Amino acid sequence: MADQDQQKSIEQKLVKNADGRLNNKNPWADDKLQRKAVADRLTKILNTVTQPFVVGLDSQFGSGKTFFIKRWARQLKNDGANVVYFNAWETDFAHDPLMAFLATLEKDLFAGRLEKEYRDDMRKAAKALWQRISLNIVEQVTVALVKTDDVAAVMEAMKPLQSERYDAFKSAQTEIGDFRSKLLQCGKTLREADEDDRPIIIFVDELDRCRPDYAIQVLEIIKHFFNIENYVLFWR
Repeated sequence: MADQDQQKSIEQKLVKNADGRLNNKNPWADDKLQRKAVADRLTKILNTVTQPFVVGLDSQFGSGKTFFIKRWARQLKNDGANVVYFNAWETDFAHDPLMAFLATLEKDLFAGRLEKEYRDDMRKAAKALWQRISLNIVEQVTVALVKTDDVAAVMEAMKPLQSERYDAFKSAQTEIGDFRSKLLQCGKTLREADEDDRPIIIFVDELDRCRPDYAIQVLEIIKHFFNIENYVLFWR
């Protein structure tokens, strides 16, 4: 019996700490390490932020980062803040991470209040961005497949593709600008409706568990799309 207990103890140390069941009404009910005090201090800071703001959380595997983020996000929701929780690891099967990100925004942020008004514009921007990425891939494949030492001939053959890529890039710039403007207006509308000056807080969790290319794409989305006023991104 003692050997079984010892084996069980060893196995528990080898796996990631269980997150535990979240108590929505009292999210810090199982907070044995008193991490709520840290969340309260961070909340005071975030409540004063208006400029684009990104915070990264780093710690050892299994040290409780997700535990902290989930409970802090629930506390903020209970306090009436506009909060989005995006679990990157649960969506890294997706071909396009931007669409997965937008789906979470619709569910957690819009909740039927602004979904119809903003969905089309956001998806349009996502399509333009993906078109640009796809054309870049096509160009790389074209270069790899051409078996010739005649550089001039290669460049001449690629001119139509380069022109198409340039047009797609300019289109993407316009669409992304429109998306950012809509997202900015979305935040303003929500804050005015709630009579709440606090920023919208987006938590991006489990990024360190994703496949590397997906994690990088999510960070690119954060950089290009959400570097706007009154939005705070907290990722780990």
